[in-house]
Amino acid sequence: MVVAIAGALIAAAIAVAGTSGAGAQVAPEASLSPAAVSLTVSAGGSADVAKTAQTPVLPAALDVYLLADSTGSMGSYLEAAHLSSEELFAQVTALSPGAEFGVGQYQDFTSEGPCDLTFQNQTPITPDTTAVDEAINAWTPDGGCDTPESQLYALDRLADPSNPAGFRAGSSKAIVIFGDAPGHDPICAALTGLDHDITEASVTAKLQSAGINLIVVSIDGGMDQDPTAGADDYQPTCPSAGGSAGQGTRMATATGGTYTTINDAEQLIPAVLAAVAAVTVEVSLESDCPEPLQVSFAPATRTVTSGGVAEFTETFAAASDAASMDIICSTYLVINGVPVPGVIEVNEITIEAQAPAYTG
Repeated sequence: MVVAIAGALIAAAIAVAGTSGAGAQVAPEASLSPAAVSLTVSAGGSADVAKTAQTPVLPAALDVYLLADSTGSMGSYLEAAHLSSEELFAQVTALSPGAEFGVGQYQDFTSEGPCDLTFQNQTPITPDTTAVDEAINAWTPDGGCDTPESQLYALDRLADPSNPAGFRAGSSKAIVIFGDAPGHDPICAALTGLDHDITEASVTAKLQSAGINLIVVSIDGGMDQDPTAGADDYQPTCPSAGGSAGQGTRMATATGGTYTTINDAEQLIPAVLAAVAAVTVEVSLESDCPEPLQVSFAPATRTVTSGGVAEFTETFAAASDAASMDIICSTYLVINGVPVPGVIEVNEITIEAQAPAYTG
């Protein structure tokens, strides 16, 4: 019954993510508008074209790392993930055939070391959904110790420049974290053995630098609660507990992600799917038009939610000494630095040479 309900909710979330207008249920396809440009430019002059780039509902290259709080209070939510993970993979890859997934789990430290488990990078980003599903099925609720958990440590490791998560170059990158408690802040170097203390601010900066959207699915709003409440297991190794309420929301917002509150296990996978559909993409345009025609775009790039539109001004300029000629060339839609196959604007440009100056 849970699988059937989750499947129906997932389908509804997909429909919402792909809605492009009132009542519409068709996922937007990548496109450029106008798809063809025909104009005349005088030598030494220029002409502007308003350009709209429609991005796909999910980018073709999408990396999603699923990070679970696997402490003792999370049993029903971990079970929901066990039951519906294959459906999640199927729905995401239907819209993003090149999507890949990774899996990890976190619990906590104590002043003496791990509280059962601190962070486990179970499966880095991979196209092998069988391996990912097996990793999810290994999630078992246990431990947790005091109220806050060690997610800031997990996120610090995943966003490290050494890239242990295995995020691909040119992909949209998202960590989907779900749990019911905020993270300890700080997690001191004396506890982790690292060369730096870990804080909300330091982790946010690392996520931003790595271009990772943090998608927070907060059970009963727990990931926004006060991280100092019930935080006593790190002393005396670490200094007094710090941080403030709203941690999950702040980190999601600062990294271009989303924060969603749920209060029922059946809402977990649909919430994850809807949030994944809100990953951001960097949109730009490229042209192969030859000299003496010069093509530029303003702005050079835009960052939008996947499935949204990005607007540019495309400028065609001809060199002042250009001879009269006709040029046929193309403009391409580029997402995350990679041209989108088949999305091409055809340009037919006529250059008119300047009339010879009368020297009398």
